[in-house]
Amino acid sequence: MRSLLRLLTICVLLCGTGIAGKCQTLPPRVSELIRSHSLQFAVPPGFAHTSVMPNDDVVYDFAVKSQTKKLEIRYRIIPIRRTNEAPSIDVNTMYHAMLIAMALNISGGQQPHTQDYPENSVREEFGADAGATTAVRCNSDFGKDYQNCLISVTHKDDVADAYVFFLFDDLQVLQAAITTDNIYHALRFR
Repeated sequence: MRSLLRLLTICVLLCGTGIAGKCQTLPPRVSELIRSHSLQFAVPPGFAHTSVMPNDDVVYDFAVKSQTKKLEIRYRIIPIRRTNEAPSIDVNTMYHAMLIAMALNISGGQQPHTQDYPENSVREEFGADAGATTAVRCNSDFGKDYQNCLISVTHKDDVADAYVFFLFDDLQVLQAAITTDNIYHALRFR
């Protein structure tokens, strides 16, 4: 199953376009966000935390950067909150619209081609109920210094949406990363 999901991600990508420090801790706010929304995160080997770059395109919570390749991975966690003001809105399907909006912002308005993850695969690999992916060219401040962005979202009903942005230039660098469990699955639901 794991290889099916990776293969699907690589197909979408093709259609659309050292060792880490021993003590790498997240800021307390991010650690609490992860813990309180049934997520787990481990800094992938060969990566180190990097600063969040302010931009007007896509907000994200934290990032890691490869210490040997031109690859940065950014993470955004959006808690799901139900409100009485809009009871007809299904908050458990909003992740897909947000994926498209983020892709449009990163690409400078180019319509993305999205692909849903198979339900069984996303449940087994990420502990999620649903998910999707897309790949776009970087034409915004969010992707400054990178040519491409693969976006993956995993969704846990009534809990949160977890967005992962792989920023890269070389497709082979990305392919090597997403075929490595502790990189591709660094952020997952418990």
